[in-house]
Amino acid sequence: MNARTAVYRVLGLNAEVSQALEATEGLQQSTDAMRKAVEAHETVLDLAAVESASQDSRATMLSLQQELEKQRLGLNKILGVEPDVKVALHSGLSLPSRLGPPAQHDLSDNLEWRRLDLLGLQHELESQDATVRAAILAQLPKMSAGFVKASDTTNVHTTGFIVAVDVPIFDRNQGVIANERATRQRLRDEYNQRVFEARSDIATAIADIRSLDRQIAAAEEALPVFERLVSSAEKAVEERNTDVNMKLPAAAGHFLPLATTTCFVSGRYRTPCGSWTPVTLRRRVPFLGQRLRVCR
Repeated sequence: MNARTAVYRVLGLNAEVSQALEATEGLQQSTDAMRKAVEAHETVLDLAAVESASQDSRATMLSLQQELEKQRLGLNKILGVEPDVKVALHSGLSLPSRLGPPAQHDLSDNLEWRRLDLLGLQHELESQDATVRAAILAQLPKMSAGFVKASDTTNVHTTGFIVAVDVPIFDRNQGVIANERATRQRLRDEYNQRVFEARSDIATAIADIRSLDRQIAAAEEALPVFERLVSSAEKAVEERNTDVNMKLPAAAGHFLPLATTTCFVSGRYRTPCGSWTPVTLRRRVPFLGQRLRVCR
C-alpha cells in the first residue's frame, strides 16, 4: 500500500465514521424515546427491535473507528512519522466516483522495460550468463609449453621442449558449473514469475475498477428510492402515525450503508477522476436525530 492509497482509505473511513456516529446518536435518541413510551404504556411497539437496531449501529460505528485508527497508523508508518502524530489531511480532498482505466494491452506492453525490479533482474541474468561462461571455461585444464635450456660445468649444453597439463584433465569444475547454471535458472524463473504476476495484477485491477464503477452507479441509482422512503416515513411521523415509528430506524439503517458505500467503495481508486462528494446524513435525513413521537 502506498501513501496515496492510504490517504484515500483514511478519507473514506473518516466520512463513514462521521455518518455512523450521526446514525448511532439518532437511533439512541429513538431508543430512549421508545423506552419512555413503553414505560408509560403509550405504545405497544416492540422495544427490543429498536434497541437491537441501536446496538447494531453502535457496533458498526465502533468497528469503523477501529479500522480508521488502523489505517491512520498505517499512513503514519508509510510517511515515517510517530504513531501519536495526527496527520491533517487537506480539507479539499474528495473521493473519486469514476475512473476510466486504459486498455489492458497498453499497460502490459513493454512492461519489462518500465518495472525497475524487472530491469534489475534482466541485468542480474546478463551478469549470471557471464558467470556461467566463465565457469565453463574454467573446466578446461591449464596447459603450458616452453623451451628448456641447461648446461653444466663441463660446458655441455642441453635444450628441450616441455609441456605441462594440470590434472585432472576431465570433469573439472563441474560442481561450480552446475551451481552457476542453477542460479541462472532461478533468476530466469523469478523474472518470468514477476512478469506473469504483474500482468495478472493489471488485469485484476482493471476488473476491480470496472466492478466498482458499476457498484457506484447502482448505489447512486438506488439513492433516490431510499430518499423517497425516508421522506414518506418522515411525513408519517409528522402526522403522528405511530405505525411508522418502527420503520424510521430501519429506513435510516438502509440509507446509511448505501450512502457510505457510494462514498467509500471508490476509495480503492488511485487517482481522483470525479467531483461527486457525498452529502452528510444529517442533510439527507433531517429527522434522524429527532425523538420518536407517539400518539397519546
